[in-house]
Amino acid sequence: MIEYVSTRNPSIRVRSSKAILDGQAEGGGLYVPSDLDLIKADYHDIINGDFRSMAKAVWNIFFDDYGDTLIDELVERSYNNKFTSEYITPLVKTHSSRYEAHVLELYHGPTSAFKDVALSALPNLMSAARGMNDFTDDIMILTATSGDTGSAAIQGFSDVPGTSIIVFYPYG
Repeated sequence: MIEYVSTRNPSIRVRSSKAILDGQAEGGGLYVPSDLDLIKADYHDIINGDFRSMAKAVWNIFFDDYGDTLIDELVERSYNNKFTSEYITPLVKTHSSRYEAHVLELYHGPTSAFKDVALSALPNLMSAARGMNDFTDDIMILTATSGDTGSAAIQGFSDVPGTSIIVFYPYG
């Protein structure tokens, strides 16, 4: 069982769903795993799958209080039919005659921003955490941006039960 501890107050310890719901620890600290040995994984086992199976494996490590069944549901809800590539983030070989290289394409999401990968997941993790922590109020997300963060956040939080978002853009 992984607990998350505040970087500013080690006596503040919560489960992952509470850390997701809070965003920041009381006093402005960040939540980090209290024991890094608990998040060790053999990446060889994880990287052999497709995007969704890799996401499920990693999420099950970091968000162990959600449980396998809910994690499976949240990964599917987060990434199903939202990306223009079936691979979500395909690894594509470059056409260079000098060396062999690959590029991870992060623009296949609904707003073509790399942030779509995380902002397709976070709203669903928050919505589930809401119920897991008996939090009945709606979640209001406030964010400020001068670029593509706002559109990715709006897209990610649209149609997620119990959540709303306000995005501030600079004047002009």
